[in-house]
Amino acid sequence: MLGIGSSYELGSAPNASPNQSGLFYNFADAAELFKLHPPRITDQPIIAALHRARSPSPRGTGDTALVVAKSWRIALLCAAGAVAVSGAAALFTIGFAGWEPSILVRMSKIEPMSEIARSADRDFVFVSSGSHFDGVYFYAIALDPFARNDDVYTRIDLYQYRYGHPGYGWVSGLFALGDPARLPWSMLLVALASMGAGAWAVSRIADHLGHSPWWGLLVAANPGLVFSVTVLCSEPLGVALAAVGLLLWLRGSFAVAAAVFAGACLVKELFILVPAGLFLWEAIRSVQHRAVPGIPFRMVVLAASTVPLALWYLYLRVHFGVFPALAEPGNLGMPLVGWFETFGIAVRMSRGGASQIGTFTITLLTITGAAMLVGVVRALRIKSPFDVMFLLSAVLFAMVNWKILLFPKDVIRGLMMVPLLLPAVIAGVDWKPWPDAPARASRPMVRREEYERP
Repeated sequence: MLGIGSSYELGSAPNASPNQSGLFYNFADAAELFKLHPPRITDQPIIAALHRARSPSPRGTGDTALVVAKSWRIALLCAAGAVAVSGAAALFTIGFAGWEPSILVRMSKIEPMSEIARSADRDFVFVSSGSHFDGVYFYAIALDPFARNDDVYTRIDLYQYRYGHPGYGWVSGLFALGDPARLPWSMLLVALASMGAGAWAVSRIADHLGHSPWWGLLVAANPGLVFSVTVLCSEPLGVALAAVGLLLWLRGSFAVAAAVFAGACLVKELFILVPAGLFLWEAIRSVQHRAVPGIPFRMVVLAASTVPLALWYLYLRVHFGVFPALAEPGNLGMPLVGWFETFGIAVRMSRGGASQIGTFTITLLTITGAAMLVGVVRALRIKSPFDVMFLLSAVLFAMVNWKILLFPKDVIRGLMMVPLLLPAVIAGVDWKPWPDAPARASRPMVRREEYERP
């Protein structure tokens, strides 16, 4: 085809190393042939193919199918690691409580919901009033998904606000099959499955964008997510849905991805940042590259992903007489004011009886603030939707007050998006949805047949 001749063997050329499927691993191998046998004008398609060829994958020079299989195995290992780490943390707690998962709900025996829990499960394990946590609210939502039984939903404080993010309670109640006694186990299994799904999806996203699939371990190493599993809160499910939605979006399944984003928004309002970040990214692209096709459609689909949450909010406004976000005012304020106040409170605590909380809060907030500052500086390049999401998160987190910032358990859970997004922001991920930029494992190679005469 290029006048090489039938007697010429590709394997004899310097650096020429086609694999068993007849593919060259890099541009240099094929270019060596061009030095020995210059192409004719009629070979322009082959020249174009060579220009599209890229350098070998850093993962090795194995067959493409083997490399893809390896990345899948790594994704599964990341999922298993996330389940193992968070599961071990939960099992340590359960094991010292007679193997009763109800202890993870963190319900006090003196709160109103305890009467319902005790009647549903006589072995239900209660905690002291000071150990109460948000798992109680999702337990109540699972029992009364649409707030139609006032004997249930009125037993939790600020129920108008709690019902603003019902997704985790809905899913847990669904898997409990209507049996309140199974509910703690269902909540735990949903949380563990979410950790695995989130780690798997993050690994696949990283691999797709040309980075190590071991990035999936970010989920297993996130203290806020692991802590959420031990207190049966919604963050693992929200992260899983957001990550799976991003993976679907990268692969061009826009409508399905939008539906998954809608579920993430119903799990926790914070995850609106994901479709919002993608929406703004598409808007920026439309300004920079007006010829990019499909942007209006994608923006409409992203906007539609927030409609279910808006409709749910409207339902609660009619039912309760107030929007959920307005039922607990004071969580947000002027930027950085809440941070300044929290540092002041933490310093006073460090000098008194709560010195350990105060001193740790100072350290944790300093590190988190520094990480956010570095991330903001890097994100201003706007190289990917991750940068836009990080900037939106930074603006939101800068306005939170001491209620979220004072106690370390609330910081690692409320600001868990920072350590999840920061690596992608610092690395400067090059965002190219499928099929524009397939994973490194499937980068194009040059076929041997294109260099041999028929």
